[in-house]
Amino acid sequence: MEFFNRDITVDEQGRREELIERQTKVLNEQGREHCGTLQLVYTNDVETITVLEAKTIINGQEYPVPATAIENKPLASDASGLDSKALLTVAFPNTRVGASLYLKYKLVVKTPPLPNYFATGFHYGGLNKCWTRSRVTVSSKIKATLALLTGGDQEGCSRDF
Repeated sequence: MEFFNRDITVDEQGRREELIERQTKVLNEQGREHCGTLQLVYTNDVETITVLEAKTIINGQEYPVPATAIENKPLASDASGLDSKALLTVAFPNTRVGASLYLKYKLVVKTPPLPNYFATGFHYGGLNKCWTRSRVTVSSKIKATLALLTGGDQEGCSRDF
């Protein structure tokens, strides 16, 4: 991950709007196969996702993702039938080793799970990889507590803000 930025604004009822910007570098053939098509699953009853910008960058040359390469469709509901899921798929053009894949999108949570409640998670990598260039900002009109856990540390720390 070259960078991952996330700006979150929470209103008095716990509804939120997030602006997410990410760029991934394709390092090898496995990365090309894995990253060339990005899929985001969300709960479409309470959330919306809008792609603001998507492109492939190769040696400074930008290749915008055409609207026809962005698909947003409902998924079959889970066995409980409680949530209605949707899948946003972005197929990046000219994906090859050395390319950077850029995506900027807006996530809106229209209905929080509980009144006056906000919760989310932040993940900085996975599969033994750590994201070192990430910025998260949270602007909340309701009191929030931030809990930090690192690695296998179950104690972590927390901070009110």
